[in-house]
Amino acid sequence: MTTRWGLGLLVIGLLAAGFWVLRGPASADDKQIAAYAGQCPRWVRLAEELLTFEGSIPERCEHISGGSVFSSGHVYKATPNIEVLVSASTDPATPVPHSVVIRDTNSKASVTYNAEALALVK
Repeated sequence: MTTRWGLGLLVIGLLAAGFWVLRGPASADDKQIAAYAGQCPRWVRLAEELLTFEGSIPERCEHISGGSVFSSGHVYKATPNIEVLVSASTDPATPVPHSVVIRDTNSKASVTYNAEALALVK
């Protein structure tokens, strides 16, 4: 019985190490998070006439979560009621994300922009 538990823990440890290796370098992910945080206010301004904002739009959005092995998306907080869900591009060299969903957490209304639309925003 103890041998089974030991082998089970070894397999779990090897899987966790494998996922960590597949995750890639942390610095590349950190750079992507910072780049998206800087671009986020511009994306939010695109939806300014479509959603109601509480407070003002910051210079940089706050990174809330994301960027794990299981998810290529990131969640940012722009204002107290606005979250920005960013689906990262499959090509790490591309600074434009695959899509961005700007969501009002109070009304559940949202606006989605795809990569082509985001590439036009400077």
